[in-house]
Amino acid sequence: MKNKMSRRVLGLVLITTLTLTGASPALQDFDSQVLAARQQMRSYCGLIQSVMKTNDEASAQKALKDVQQASLLWEKLQKQFAKNPPSEYASDAQFAGRLKTLQILFDAMADNVQVKNYPLAFHNCAYACGLFVKMHEENGLVYVSDRLFHLRKTLKSAQALHSAGHSLTEMISEIQQLRDRIYLAPLPENNQTFRLALDQFSRNIDQLGQILLTNDKASLDQILNELVKQVNDLYAQTFQN
Repeated sequence: MKNKMSRRVLGLVLITTLTLTGASPALQDFDSQVLAARQQMRSYCGLIQSVMKTNDEASAQKALKDVQQASLLWEKLQKQFAKNPPSEYASDAQFAGRLKTLQILFDAMADNVQVKNYPLAFHNCAYACGLFVKMHEENGLVYVSDRLFHLRKTLKSAQALHSAGHSLTEMISEIQQLRDRIYLAPLPENNQTFRLALDQFSRNIDQLGQILLTNDKASLDQILNELVKQVNDLYAQTFQN
């Protein structure tokens, strides 16, 4: 993968890296507060996925506490930034509305846990994740987590299509392009573990393309399962401090 990407995309890599390196102090503060809230939300989402299968009350209560903490963190963020956005968001007429919508979603997550509507509680979380990505992308901000978000969604769709007996031949190009876009985003600095895992993930995507040529269903099952696991792990790593 590195050989394929090297000279062809080096310039773009430098551009996207410099964009984040030059982020305003206000954006750095904003992003750190967003991260803290999203970490609580991600813990909540994982617990709710489990609760949907087990109905475990202790896990549901832990999830409720997590999302209530996320809501409190988001309320503080709103007070600081809604009327005074970082310069990178200054031209976004929807900025304050986006923050308010996410606050409503955090509160809806808590409400739905309390009434034991766990599927809707999880849907609230999945929808919120998409709104974070949209907020970034519509303001020209490039984050590796967002690029992984898109590829994770596509790989899960591919897995579902394959399980239903459909061919993935027409999807492989999209999957490879989404993989390449991850390398064009600023990657976590000084994190060799992430880089090595990303490179292995990339090689497995190339392997997926090779397996598609053989139409070996068992091998496709195996590689798709591995790819979904890997992209989930990579996505989770981007939310660690």
